Amino acid sequence: MKKKIIFACFIFLTVFCSFAQNIEFKYYSDYSKGFSGYAASAYQCNLKDANINEEDFFDKISEVLDEEIPPVQKLTKKNNWLFQKSLNEWDYEVGEVYLVFCMESEYSNEALVFFVVIEEKKELRWKAYKVKEADVYKIEELFSNAEPITAIPTSEEYVSGQREIYDWYTSLGIVLGKTKDGNTVRIDVAFAYRKEDSATQKEIRERTVEIKDYLRRFISQHEVKDFRNINNEDNLEKEITDGINELILSSGRIRDVVFQQKDVIE
Repeated sequence: MKKKIIFACFIFLTVFCSFAQNIEFKYYSDYSKGFSGYAASAYQCNLKDANINEEDFFDKISEVLDEEIPPVQKLTKKNNWLFQKSLNEWDYEVGEVYLVFCMESEYSNEALVFFVVIEEKKELRWKAYKVKEADVYKIEELFSNAEPITAIPTSEEYVSGQREIYDWYTSLGIVLGKTKDGNTVRIDVAFAYRKEDSATQKEIRERTVEIKDYLRRFISQHEVKDFRNINNEDNLEKEITDGINELILSSGRIRDVVFQQKDVIE
């Protein structure tokens, strides 16, 4: 399920970055941690390509924003989890700049906004602000005289509005499991990976037993209504994608999961 960002604004950060108002939020959840929330992330630019120093980048943010909106000094475990979930949707590289937005729920009237730079060895440096709707208009006014960058690079997954074409692993087979309310569910999933990504394909094959065990446990953590509700399918597929990438795979990374079969056995 996707939600549109609630803040109707357009921010320009001199020649550093810009983002559009129609960023799409995704719902993330982790039943084992008890965490859930909505987040969105947007690629902005590469500081190296623009010959912008990282220190200058963050100094400019501080100069313009800190007096109006105090920066967040420390994240809760949940906020850090949600921030990482959204950012990890991207294959980020050193020098790239991202904006990440996190909200408690689809009805929230405030959000955490992160300015993120990818440092060497893919370490992250970020600065965050808790922004209410009124604060967004303050930011818009602060940057109203700034010049936007002339071109914003886009993710290769969304060139000309088209998602990247993946290869699919479809040979996992049927997995049976019991939901936590005692019903039997049968699923068969397919895994997407990038074309010519032989490492991920190989690791999926080698870890078939672990993946099937994970899927049985995944079924046991949900109620039968979660599988019957067709509107919940995207959430289930996203949970499986994140779980396998974080808990099972080490050298590979799946890009998507789809249900080839999903049945409740009465």
